[in-house]
Amino acid sequence: MDVPVLIVGGGMSGLSSALFLAGHGVPCLLVERHADHSPHPRLSGLFPRVMEVFRQAGLEPAIRALDEFGGQEGRFIKAETLAGPEIDNNPDILEDSDLGPHTPAPGAVCDQDQVEPLLRARASELGADIRFHTELVGFQQDDDGVTAVIRDRSGGATTTVRAAYLLACDGDRSPIRESLGIDRQGPGKLVDRLGILFRADLSAALRGRHVRICLTPDHGDLHVRALNRWGYGRGFDPEHDRLEDFTGDRAAQLIRAAVGLPGLEPDILDVQRWQISAAIATRLRHGRVFLLGDAAHVWPATGGFAGQACVLDAHNLAWKLAATLDGTAGPGLLDSYEDERLPIARISMDDSLRRMAWFHTAAPGADQPRDHATVAMGAVYRSSAILPEDPAGQGEPLENPRHPTGRPGTRAPHVAIARDGVRQSTIDLFGTSFVLLTDAEGEDWYQAAGQAGVRPAAYRFGVDLDDLDGAYPARYGVRPGGAVLVRPDGHIAWRAADDRVPADTLKPVLARLLR
Repeated sequence: MDVPVLIVGGGMSGLSSALFLAGHGVPCLLVERHADHSPHPRLSGLFPRVMEVFRQAGLEPAIRALDEFGGQEGRFIKAETLAGPEIDNNPDILEDSDLGPHTPAPGAVCDQDQVEPLLRARASELGADIRFHTELVGFQQDDDGVTAVIRDRSGGATTTVRAAYLLACDGDRSPIRESLGIDRQGPGKLVDRLGILFRADLSAALRGRHVRICLTPDHGDLHVRALNRWGYGRGFDPEHDRLEDFTGDRAAQLIRAAVGLPGLEPDILDVQRWQISAAIATRLRHGRVFLLGDAAHVWPATGGFAGQACVLDAHNLAWKLAATLDGTAGPGLLDSYEDERLPIARISMDDSLRRMAWFHTAAPGADQPRDHATVAMGAVYRSSAILPEDPAGQGEPLENPRHPTGRPGTRAPHVAIARDGVRQSTIDLFGTSFVLLTDAEGEDWYQAAGQAGVRPAAYRFGVDLDDLDGAYPARYGVRPGGAVLVRPDGHIAWRAADDRVPADTLKPVLARLLR
């Protein structure tokens, strides 16, 4: 069978890739070796930037319905036990609650095992071919594509697939990455951990507090989960510990000690062990194969950036594949995926390690984490798919989303708008094509957009859009008659700050961006 894109792996990065590719009209086949989604919650909570891109895919209402906490993160505390005295707390370590004026899509508190089925269903609805219990047997690539063999693990039947591109979303141990000989850099393995998922009424220990994570120096960690579930975590010594020793009574004893309620009878749902590691692939592309998500990078869960990176990797790459496959862009556009996502992965790993120092060791003198919202949604891309105003100037790799500048490479800011009498956000204009924003004095830009070879959707503030808060000029850094070109992934590709730039510049600008 022939398919433009073959995706290997059905976790967050694979399902997000299928979702966004299908949204761009690109047929794709996803294979996942497991028969169903993992029952372990893993990722906990989706940050505003991820909610914005899922909003564009039509998934925000369904995801929002999963949130039992109204988007409230809860407190991060250290205590002798959950029921005992608090030793320390850091309410600001994941503090994004002041982002309301800067996003139409606040974060949602829900677990990965709840979100993945929604991604799968929506991707299938849009036309993606998703096959669980199907594994990649092997592949070879040439100048024109990838030839892969997949096997149905239920009956053993094999199928040869010819794809233009292969997306490796096959996890931390990625057989695809290993077969390509792509090295990784970073600290590597940090620590082994034991995790126990359980249900119990902990209201007596909580005493009315909304606690997200409780770290106890002597008894392990407690993490609140959705569906009245909790997670318990502690170190695991592979030289002396066996997973089967942490079930039944012993699991219950560990939980009781951390909670501080001797009579507690928890319902044990799942017991797992895993490694906390930090490593990033030295390359995200090898010919026609791309690495995404955990196949490309892993780091500690502290900060929650790993799951978000899975989604944003897919979001960054999908529109570029779509433009390349339909001939809108040259193949050189695909080089920008690594150029843009690899630096952000390094920043995310560094910040996750800084947060781990507070979460687990509280090392004196440890580097303080960066502002969480800035790391989570302030990426400033630099690549051939961005035309900076000062090519010689590097600028900062992050921008605080509370103080947007509109400079090329940054996320296009939220501005509250009315369109045809309906209240929306500028975020709702992005997702499927290039978008040109201008104002009533930018009629030449509006006309030029309709005449460009690649025609961006064009909107004029004061004509097509009402700026409800008068925020557009300041947030996008433009004066009357200026224009901003926004990519399908919602990052600003180019800007003309005022009308001194001739409108016939638009066509060659698009040509340069699309290579």
